[in-house]
Amino acid sequence: MTSVPRQTPFRILKDTLGDVVKPVLQGLGFKPYKSGKAKFPVRYYRELPGRIDVIDFQFDAYARPSFLVRFRSIDDPDDLTLIVENPDAMWDWNAYYHLNPSHRPRGWHRVGLITRWIAPAWGAKRVADRLGSLIPAMDAFLKGGPPTRHVSESILWDDPALGHVGRKPPSQRIGTPQRRFKPLS
Repeated sequence: MTSVPRQTPFRILKDTLGDVVKPVLQGLGFKPYKSGKAKFPVRYYRELPGRIDVIDFQFDAYARPSFLVRFRSIDDPDDLTLIVENPDAMWDWNAYYHLNPSHRPRGWHRVGLITRWIAPAWGAKRVADRLGSLIPAMDAFLKGGPPTRHVSESILWDDPALGHVGRKPPSQRIGTPQRRFKPLS
């Protein structure tokens, strides 16, 4: 009797994203960055007149079923030339946005701990369907629409001209909640 190896929750999630999210992205004109055998490529791009929109799925380093969605629009002709010469350069910049599953900035899309062991296929389908419903908000933002509560700006900031490296001041962030603290009395 031969045994069938159990698929990991991570592999189930990637396969489900390939079934659910990849067609949504392709319907919006996004293409996988590299063609290959992967059922769900992690980088996509869309060429529009005068700009390129790019999306990157950053998966957990330890193969847990979770990921971040980063995206940006590149419209500077010098940047476009740089990308043609060195395609991996588009991911080195700090100026990108996150598509969050909730109102929290930089939230991870994840299959819960209990769900990943009891019903990983159901949990992966739920995460993929949720992401599929958020992609139109990301697309609207890339086309110039207002940010929704699911879009937040990267809070890293590197501007040597101003002598500042680190976190952006709260007044310059997009989509992140502004916290106000009461002084202690």
